[in-house]
Amino acid sequence: MIRKLIRWWGRVIKRILIFLYDLMGLPYMIVKKAIQILIEMFKKAYNGLKGLLKYAQYTISFIYKLLVRFIKYLPKLLKKLGMWFIEAVKESIAQIFTLLGFFIAWLTLTGSAKDIVGIAIIASTALWLITINLRKD
Repeated sequence: MIRKLIRWWGRVIKRILIFLYDLMGLPYMIVKKAIQILIEMFKKAYNGLKGLLKYAQYTISFIYKLLVRFIKYLPKLLKKLGMWFIEAVKESIAQIFTLLGFFIAWLTLTGSAKDIVGIAIIASTALWLITINLRKD
């Protein structure tokens, strides 16, 4: 009976010691698992950032190529714009009395009719000047 009691107390003490050992090792396991999770999170964040920077590099490269093309064709564009401006001034001088008639008609109106006709005059004049090249012989 005493042997059984000693054995029982021995098992109880052994279980208590194993429990205490596990309990003392528990913070270590928690910290270890937390560090592993943080490392995985940083790896995923790094890979995501790497992919984001890759696409940013492609975007910047594309924009750079477009800017280089635009700068390359800028002299031709400015020449065309200058020629169009000269043609627009010539057309406006040729139609000076029509434009003067539009302006006088606009001055005689009042209220909302003046606003609507003013917008129509500006829009039609802008459309007329934009389509100069379409009306050439």
